[in-house]
Amino acid sequence: MIDNRIILRVGCVDCGHFFDADLSALYRARGGEFSLIGQTCTCRLTICRGTGYFVAARSMNEPLSTLTRSGDDPLKLGGLNATDLEPPSPPDPSGGRHGSISRFVHHIATQASAA
Repeated sequence: MIDNRIILRVGCVDCGHFFDADLSALYRARGGEFSLIGQTCTCRLTICRGTGYFVAARSMNEPLSTLTRSGDDPLKLGGLNATDLEPPSPPDPSGGRHGSISRFVHHIATQASAA
């Protein structure tokens, strides 16, 4: 998986959040013979602590698959790819997508310098 640059995430069935999984760290901790198929882990959100399933894709634009032995989909991915799980782009300082926030920050900074 590491050599093939597989995209690996963990998805929680309880809260629905997804997290990056570090393949290199898993390799160091478990060795090269360890399989993620059928493995679960605990959600990283302190208020949740639900069950996390490993999901993988060959690239950011290919559908994710839940790594279960039975082939079922407890996360109900429905064709999601890794790109669909990425956070939104950062605010555009020129007033684009989050322009009202940028304008507000600019307004506050101007007020402070005028005082």
